Amino acid sequence: MLRRFPGDGNALNLAGIAARQLGDLPRALEHGRRAVMGTPSSAIFRANFGATLAAAGRLSDAVAEFRAALAARPDDAVTLRNLGQAMAAMGDAVGAVGVLERAVAIAPAVPEAWLALAHARREAGDADGAREA
Repeated sequence: MLRRFPGDGNALNLAGIAARQLGDLPRALEHGRRAVMGTPSSAIFRANFGATLAAAGRLSDAVAEFRAALAARPDDAVTLRNLGQAMAAMGDAVGAVGVLERAVAIAPAVPEAWLALAHARREAGDADGAREA
């Protein structure tokens, strides 16, 4: 697809996801960046690029992308979870707790959101809340 349509946002986004899953972070970052630059209003492209940035250890950039994605899709539980995890990894466990509580409220059947909430609560010093989660 990219050979035929080198600027296609969907193809760039999917190529970025595939590259990230294969462990090729430089290529994943490039494809994700190009997808977002071509369609900056796409919450999906921004959320996926944020996940790639987080995987590359660029947490502050990832947080910015997750926040941009959530501005368009505020009830995206996966992006909320990813944002909360990135915030906790950056040392803002207290802020992450609120974000992760929203993710759990939106998708209470998703165990990954509960686990992320438990970790953030523990890091924030709330052992009882962590056990509850």
